[in-house]
Amino acid sequence: MNRAALAGLLLVAACAPPAEEPGCDLRTEAHLRIDPLAASEDPPPSDRVLDGRFLEWGAPQATFEEQDGSRWGFGLVLDADAPLPELPDEDVHLVTRGMDPPTSEPTEPVLRVGGVTKDLRVHLMAGNIELLDPLGGWTVESPRDVETCNPWSGEAGAYRNKPVVFRHDEDGITQRLFQTESVEEGRWKLSVIAAQSNYRDHPFAPCPEVDCPWEKLSWVVQQID
Repeated sequence: MNRAALAGLLLVAACAPPAEEPGCDLRTEAHLRIDPLAASEDPPPSDRVLDGRFLEWGAPQATFEEQDGSRWGFGLVLDADAPLPELPDEDVHLVTRGMDPPTSEPTEPVLRVGGVTKDLRVHLMAGNIELLDPLGGWTVESPRDVETCNPWSGEAGAYRNKPVVFRHDEDGITQRLFQTESVEEGRWKLSVIAAQSNYRDHPFAPCPEVDCPWEKLSWVVQQID
C-alpha cells in the first residue's frame, strides 16, 4: 500500500461518525438529583466544613446534624433506580457548593462527604453540575455537547450523550466517561450516572418549548482504599 492510500485510511479512521465513539449508545433514564429545596430543613451553607453526621441518608431526603445541633437538609431524588452510594454511620466532614444560591440563580449542587479520621477518606463526592473550581483536588468537566454523539428520540424530546472528564492533578488522573460507565483508578472509583445534552419539554428545563435546551448530569467520585 502506498503512502497516499495509507494516509487516506488513517484520515477516514480519525473521522469516524460520532455514533461509533464508545459510550454514545449507552442509554439510561437513571439520574441522581440533589434537590436543595426538597427537604424539611434548610440547605447547608456553601463552602463551609460542617462537622457532624447524617441522621437520614436516602430518598427522599438527607438530614445532616452538626456537632452544635444545627440541622441542614436536601432532597435526594433517584430516577429510574439510580444508585445511591452508602455512607458510614459515623461523624464526617460535609462540604457543599451551590446548595444555597441567591434566589435569582439556579441551584447547582455538589457535595463532598469526608472522614474525620487521620486519613480524611473521601466517602463520597457527587454533583449535578460541572465542578470547574477544584474541590478536594478534583475537577469534573462536561459542557453542553451537541456534536459527539447522535441523538435519539424520547417521550419528551431528543436525547444526546455527552462525555464527562474527571481530573485529579495530584494523582495524575484524567478519565473520560459516558453515562452508565465507571472505572477504578488507583484509590478512586469514578462513575457517571447520567450525562446528556437534550432538547426536552421537561418541567426542569429553563423554557417551555419542546426544543428547549436542557443538561442532565450526575456523577460520583468515591475513595476505595
